[in-house]
This record gives sequence, structure tokens and C-alpha cells, in this order.
Amino acid sequence: MGLLDSVLGLLSGGQSDESTSAGRRENAETADGGDRSNSAGGGRDQVIDDRSEFGDADHVPPGCLVGDSVDDLEEMAEDYADSWAEFGPTDYSVESIRGVDEMFATQQDRANWLTIDLDDGRTGSFAPMAAQPACYFGAVMVRHYDAEWVLDRDYGWALGFKGETIVNLFGTVHGALDGDPPFVRLHDTFVANYDLDGEFLDPDGERLEERRQDSGVGPDDVDDEELEGDAQQSAPGPAEMEGFADDFAGRHSGYDLDYSIDSLSAVDAVFDDKFRSEEFADAELGGTDDEASIVLTAAASEAGAYFGEVLTRNTDAEWNRHDDGLKIEFPTAEADVRVDPIATASSVIDDGDSFAASFDDLRETVDAIETELTESDA
Repeated sequence: MGLLDSVLGLLSGGQSDESTSAGRRENAETADGGDRSNSAGGGRDQVIDDRSEFGDADHVPPGCLVGDSVDDLEEMAEDYADSWAEFGPTDYSVESIRGVDEMFATQQDRANWLTIDLDDGRTGSFAPMAAQPACYFGAVMVRHYDAEWVLDRDYGWALGFKGETIVNLFGTVHGALDGDPPFVRLHDTFVANYDLDGEFLDPDGERLEERRQDSGVGPDDVDDEELEGDAQQSAPGPAEMEGFADDFAGRHSGYDLDYSIDSLSAVDAVFDDKFRSEEFADAELGGTDDEASIVLTAAASEAGAYFGEVLTRNTDAEWNRHDDGLKIEFPTAEADVRVDPIATASSVIDDGDSFAASFDDLRETVDAIETELTESDA
């Protein structure tokens, strides 16, 4: 899933799905929900077209903000599997749910909330740190048990069991950010209450507390080298930046984005046409309080990655990690030449610079480096 994919759906409108199916609806923490006809149905063809149909006048459930379709939920589950293997296997086995709890125990205090102002005047929020593991957990339940993703008017995306019970998974997991990791406990509750064909995992409270303590050691106890290594492993690498660049090129397929140096003028055209408009006039890079800022920030990151990929594909530069993040580095014995593509994108947006002009500023350096490399090979 690209940087923009998880937020672009929040800008959509459309007609609501009027079909309903009766079922028992429950918060995942309880087993005594009431009978109500509030489900919008199940199946892979479900799509959220109109978020005004979910929640009430004062509340937007996080389950309607995490994605538009089942495909979106599955992509977020894949993102979890790709990012958090350090806590155990992410092979969608039932046993892998233990690792989801361990990840949650170490990361829940670091969760950032994205606040979204919807077109209908309401404000909603969700935390990717809760949504991502919830999607993975839901995918495990769908693969191994009689469960499916369903849409519910109060919950948004929810887990349905045997066509009868609907569980507010995203609401429960977001609520657990201030409590104990919920996933093993949820699995065992579902097995017990819904007569699922599975074995109890049994929460390992001692192990989770160890994990939590490991993530909360004092500054005098921190191994700086280990901490730096962990941070570098969790930050985007060259492969992720290439993926962000491909997302940018694919999203703006009407422009000639072929990774050539000349294509940087097309990147400038994308921002002139789509982001230098009244809609984004008050948007702030790095902002999370409004849709325009979120979209602009994601677009800047993708465009910066594209700029970096143009440099690596057309010069001798390459992506390298440094203490201050991932940079483009040019191989030269004469000087330490680095470029920060993301900072370049920020300058384009905040200061009115351009990607094409930024490369022109580098051209003399690039030519000198290529000459140096040619002479050294001779």
C-alpha cells in the first residue's frame, strides 16, 4: 500500500449501500451484544462509498477510516507482516498472533493518531499503530476460522462470525492502546464464545510485561548502537523508497514519469496542477489535523523518493543510510556529497523551488564526479 492509499479514500463521497442483514453485534470485549439490523453486509465486493452513513452525529468509528475495501485491509495486513517480523513469524498462522501482542506491548505508547475532518463536518481519528495489527489479526481469523470482513453502520469495518455475530475489532484495538495487548485474548474469547475449531493461545502476561519493560528502559540503560540499529531497520530503506517512487509515477500516469532527468519537469507539473490550488492553500507539510495536509505530506514524500530514484538511475549516486536518515550519496574521493530528496521536496512545496532546477543545481557536481570516476578507471 502506498503512502497515499490509506488516506485518499477519506476524501471520497458517493451513494450508500442500502442492503442490510440482521445479526448479533458485539464489542469484542463482551459477549452480550443485542440483536440489531445494522450490518451493511459481508463479502469482498463491499466498499465504503460514503462515510456519512457510519457512526452518528458526534462519532466517526475508526473502523470506517482505515480503508475503503477488503483489499485495503489486506494490504494493511501485508504492511504489518513486512514491517514487524522481529516479534515472531508473520506467516498468518494462528500462533503468529502471539507476536502481534508482543509488538503491541512495545509500540502502543508510541502510537500517533491521524485526525481527519470529513466532508460532512464531523471529525474522526485512527491510529495506524492500532489499525495495522488489527488488519493482520483479522486476516488470520478470516484464513483459519469462519470469519469475514463486514461493514457495520456503527463500527465501520468489523469481523463477522458465522453470519450472525459482528465484532467491533477496530474500536476494541484502538481502546486497548491504553491497556493490555488484546490479540491473544480476543482470539481465545472468539474460540470460546463462537464455537470455533481452535486451541486457546493463553495470554503470556509475564512475557508481555518483559517486552513492555524492554521498550521502556531508562536513558542510562540504553545501548546506543543497538537503538540506532533498531531505528535504521524500522525506517524506510532503498527498496521502500523505490516503491514510493513507483506509487507516485503510477498515481500520476497522465504525466511522463519515466525516471529520466527530463521527467523532473513532469514532477513539477504534477505539483503545479494538483497541489498549488486553493484546496491546498492552507495545508502544512507534516500536518495531521486536516485532510489536505496529510495528502500533501504523503505526496511530498513520494515525489522526494521519485527524485532520489531519478538520481540513482541516471548518475552514479545511490541510497545510503546516515545518522540523519536515508540520503542520496555520490561516490567521490574529493568530498562527501549527499542529497536529501525529501528535503528537496519540502523546498519545492514551501519555497517555490522546482525538482528540475534542483537537478540543474547538482549538474556541475554530477559532471565533475563522472569525470573523476572516468579518470580513475583509465
